[in-house]
Amino acid sequence: MILDAKTSDLNQIHSPGSPIKAKNSSVSNKIAAPKKPLAEKSELTKNSINNTSQSWFHRNLGTKRELPFRLPGQNLEWLQSCRKVAREHFIKYGFPQKGEESWKYTRTNLITKGEYSFPEPLSIKLDVEEIAHLIQVDKSEFRMVFVNGYFTPHLSSLMKVPRELTIKSLAEILDNRPELAEPYLARIVKTDRQGFCAINTTAMNDGAFIHIPANTKLTHPIHLLYLNYSQNKPIICQPRNLFVFDHNSEAMVVENHVSLSENSHFCNSVTEIDLGDGAKLNHQWVQNENPLALHISTLTAKQGADSQFTSNNFALGAALCRSDVDSKLEGEGAKCTINGFYLTDNNRHMDFHTRIDHFKPHCRSQELVKGILAQKSRGVFNGKLVVHPGANGTDASQKNANLLLSKEAEADSKPELEIFADDVKCAHGATVGQLDGDALFYLTSRGIAKKEAEQLLTMGFAQEVIDLIDHQPWQRWVRELIQKRLTHFLGAP
Repeated sequence: MILDAKTSDLNQIHSPGSPIKAKNSSVSNKIAAPKKPLAEKSELTKNSINNTSQSWFHRNLGTKRELPFRLPGQNLEWLQSCRKVAREHFIKYGFPQKGEESWKYTRTNLITKGEYSFPEPLSIKLDVEEIAHLIQVDKSEFRMVFVNGYFTPHLSSLMKVPRELTIKSLAEILDNRPELAEPYLARIVKTDRQGFCAINTTAMNDGAFIHIPANTKLTHPIHLLYLNYSQNKPIICQPRNLFVFDHNSEAMVVENHVSLSENSHFCNSVTEIDLGDGAKLNHQWVQNENPLALHISTLTAKQGADSQFTSNNFALGAALCRSDVDSKLEGEGAKCTINGFYLTDNNRHMDFHTRIDHFKPHCRSQELVKGILAQKSRGVFNGKLVVHPGANGTDASQKNANLLLSKEAEADSKPELEIFADDVKCAHGATVGQLDGDALFYLTSRGIAKKEAEQLLTMGFAQEVIDLIDHQPWQRWVRELIQKRLTHFLGAP
């Protein structure tokens, strides 16, 4: 059966004040017939998509035959084939359309109408001292720094990486040791009907390649710092990461995206993860770019038996940020935990999508996603959980909560369950509300200033997700980032 849960228990978590805008505010829990395949687009629509895609590709990445820059691995037949197929998929299907359910809220026109330049390697000069405030979270970490999408060795710190580990730039791997990437690269993330993934696969030029061998536990985190700097014309960056964890290996990886200028730029990142049996990955993703930035992030993990994948995602910046986190539980007993937090104001838009596929018995998944929205901003959560035939004993939960700080802010919440197996335990819920008037009155009646009381309550709402970061230095750093943003929203106490 398919349990199509548009929204579960969607209501105000607190009652005081004026009504709050909340999309999908009606409760819908119904048993639905299997979805019919999407109807083929008309020839006119196909031609329009084809022309738009070709125009954008030519405008920003060169002709459909040649790109105006050198890509790594150009002598690799298998990689050139992947690039060609991805380019053909993009030309055929184009960018996601408004009629597509999972993209109907995302304002992709901010990207599709833009013109971008592809930055040259090392086109700007930076010293370590200039980024010291970004690299002192944990001084014991292994650090890879990318400037406008290119690995920058003199800002990185890999001297003490154990010999048995491989932590290198993807460009170096493709040029020198491509056999390490071939079984995985572009095999986990799909490019058909995935326009942004298709663009990345076509023009991926660098990123991080991490291989943790079997039975290896890494005690120091790996920090991937992406610095974007745009001067005149907005730039486009295409980071591509590949993480391969052999059986019973374990590590923590942090992806950190930051703007170094106040100008607009477009970051289109893709991360592929292969976790062997018993492997454990603790993944942190932080996006704190400037208010004009555009950011599309796609992460897909493939999990073996008894593997554990935890991904904590924090979207704090950018005019438009869309984050897709998917995991395929392909081994019995695998566990997936996806947590998210978005914080937005003005007219900014945050879009957080997840999909977890349970393919084998006795797998577990948990999701907790929270958002704080101010002024006329918008936040979207769409979490899809699919329990495939034979995945008996599945235990899965999904929760989304949104706190609106103004009457104009909007939250769209759509948790979905599709269940095709018996003996499963699945739960979901979504809430939208505002600050608790009773709690606010209690604090102010005891001498706490109203602004300080609002900050305490708002930070308390965010703290549940922050506490899930299982690494004290990074937990403290994220807390400070969010605290600064909230002070900006609410004003200093």
